Amino acid sequence: MQTALPVMSSTACKALSSLLFIAWTGALACVPSENFDIYFNANSGDVPTAEVLRLAKWVAKQKAAYANHVTKEMTQVSGHAETTEHDPQGLAQARLAAGKRLLAQLGFLRGDVETDTHIYEPARLINGKRVEISFLPECPNVCCPANSNLPAE
Repeated sequence: MQTALPVMSSTACKALSSLLFIAWTGALACVPSENFDIYFNANSGDVPTAEVLRLAKWVAKQKAAYANHVTKEMTQVSGHAETTEHDPQGLAQARLAAGKRLLAQLGFLRGDVETDTHIYEPARLINGKRVEISFLPECPNVCCPANSNLPAE
């Protein structure tokens, strides 16, 4: 005796395929780092007041979310400048130092700290005048919510 399999319309097949693809790529898309960019004015290594306030809010959010975090952590801080700025390498170093100093003042240089600098061609990205901060906690983190009390974003 043969059992007839249900027949799905091509629209239903496409919808199911799309849902499976989204679920599959969504699972691969999770990055366990918390990231923040501090933006600078051209030719300046001083952190603008608005950026200090934005960073303070981000740090407060991370401190709350990871208050009881006990596994390994790493903080990456990277200073950036654009080739069209005056002394881009010196500026990238100054921005890196300013960002790292501000994170220390806010009490958020957690775990191992890695630093580097980069110089960008302005045509290759939207804004190379920045400091990039990445906080990388091992599980529990936002990518392994089943093992934590952290909200999945």
